[in-house]
Amino acid sequence: MKFTSVIYRTMLPTTVSINKDRLSQLELTEKEKSEVDPRRNMILAAISFVVVFLVLVVVRYTFGSYISEAGERIVDGFGYPGIFLSVLFMDTFIVILSPDIILFIAVAGNVNVYGALLTVICASLIGGNFGYLIGRFLSHRKWVQKKIKPFEKKGHYLMGRYGILAMIAGAMTPVPFSAVCWTAGMLEMKYTHFLAGLVWRVPHYLLWYIILRGGFVGI
Repeated sequence: MKFTSVIYRTMLPTTVSINKDRLSQLELTEKEKSEVDPRRNMILAAISFVVVFLVLVVVRYTFGSYISEAGERIVDGFGYPGIFLSVLFMDTFIVILSPDIILFIAVAGNVNVYGALLTVICASLIGGNFGYLIGRFLSHRKWVQKKIKPFEKKGHYLMGRYGILAMIAGAMTPVPFSAVCWTAGMLEMKYTHFLAGLVWRVPHYLLWYIILRGGFVGI
């Protein structure tokens, strides 16, 4: 048990290197703490995987041919550069849309699996780094601090309390990963700790590809 505990703390240290001066001093309510709990969000993500899979099975037998045709047109028009730039933008800047939508378009457009995954994963990893650097650059700008005030408490509590576990949850769940990267940068998280969470974007997209393809095309 002791050996397992050491391995766990080494691979998933909940205490990460961040600038404590950047942490908000405002306390969260118990409800707010529950809302940002990574363990809760991971459970919700698992539920969303099942729901998305079932919905795609239904869509396949109703509008599958139309969606495939639209996907092929989009892929033919924009190709791998379009896929790359779309995912790069969504994982760099905080937007409502998830890059998983681009992966679905690639699946619907019958893009080569290896080409699609390599393109999406590379774009996401680069975008995450850009988001981290943006957070570091903007962290001491007063006008930025004013704009992000509504999200400051939750983001700071999440990263300060859960550390890399928060990064992993952000990497694996459908929430805007760019927001997690910005927060890590603004808290000046140690870059190696940031990378330890960032690499989980790889299993994220592998898992989502299996779910999207299994539901829409068939296993």
